[in-house]
Amino acid sequence: GDAGSVLEFVRTAGPSSGDLRIDAAVGTCGAVVSLFLACVACFWDLRIGLATECLDKASSCISSYPSLLLQPFVALIVKAVILGPLLAGFVLLLSCLMDEEAVGTGTAMLPFSDVVPLRVWEYLYIAYYCLMLVWIFELCSGLSQFVVAYNVQGWYFAGREDVQAFGGLAYGYCLGLFRHLGSLILGSLCIPPARPWRRFVTRLQHVHRSAYMDVALGSRSFCEAAYQAQQAFECNEMAHKTLTGAIFLFAMAGLTGIAAAGACLTWWASRTWSAFSDPTSSLYIEDPFYPCSASALLCLLVAWPFLSTLDTIADAVLFCEGVEALAGEEEGDEEEEGGVSCCGLLGTSRQSRGRYAVVPQAEPGE
Repeated sequence: GDAGSVLEFVRTAGPSSGDLRIDAAVGTCGAVVSLFLACVACFWDLRIGLATECLDKASSCISSYPSLLLQPFVALIVKAVILGPLLAGFVLLLSCLMDEEAVGTGTAMLPFSDVVPLRVWEYLYIAYYCLMLVWIFELCSGLSQFVVAYNVQGWYFAGREDVQAFGGLAYGYCLGLFRHLGSLILGSLCIPPARPWRRFVTRLQHVHRSAYMDVALGSRSFCEAAYQAQQAFECNEMAHKTLTGAIFLFAMAGLTGIAAAGACLTWWASRTWSAFSDPTSSLYIEDPFYPCSASALLCLLVAWPFLSTLDTIADAVLFCEGVEALAGEEEGDEEEEGGVSCCGLLGTSRQSRGRYAVVPQAEPGE
């Protein structure tokens, strides 16, 4: 009696899908995620503090380069313009497998068709097309990471702020396309196959997106830049791992909160707006579970590029500090009070950068 009344009140008064089993599953998942984040906040408070410092510097960089806020949109437009026609071509290629008449009449148009059946050639073409799609997608992502790293390094080392606040993004794309396109192409070819094996094969650990940071800073080839970037991060490997794990937790918490906010807003609108809550309306929503799920997914897709950009900026800041530490070790610079790292673990003077002396200095007027 009383328990049934409580369940009925919860089902009708609060956010509900109409199915108690689905509500229980969603509530249990939310409770588990909340408990996990609470444990992280209690036991990893040091890591959270270190990541907060680095994110503060990343926020300072974004305030100095407002164009970085446009980077996710620019990257999305570039991928849509390039990958859109390619995906359309892929659909047309797949349609060949469904057209049996074309399969029977098109053998003369393919090389070696008398040796290899046409159906096999079609699968080979599709596999080749998929590989090229992945390669081009990785190239677009690598170009975006290069642009972000270039702007962060200009802010960190040269102190450029308002002078190139909105020109740095365009100049970074021009620099990547006309000066370092070969390195980006090679990196986009090498990184995807090495990604699942980096944790197990030591020789592949340097094949990472951080190589683009060294390409932007030292104008090296991809292979050389990959080793140099690994050395920069190995100056304090623990700080790098700490920052990576903490930022991942921040991203997970942020995405969860954004998705939950979008779902709750959709549920509130479906229950309070007459257009959605009136049974006589053509837009009436009887079960808000699916609209709330779609809203949460859409919020995740919108928020992910911004959090990914923030992650790249934080990694670039840590890379710059590793470069300072590496340059100080090479030149024997013992002045450690000149700079303070965002992780509180790296501290070297900005007076010397050793092999990275090519980094442009800001003019006094800047």
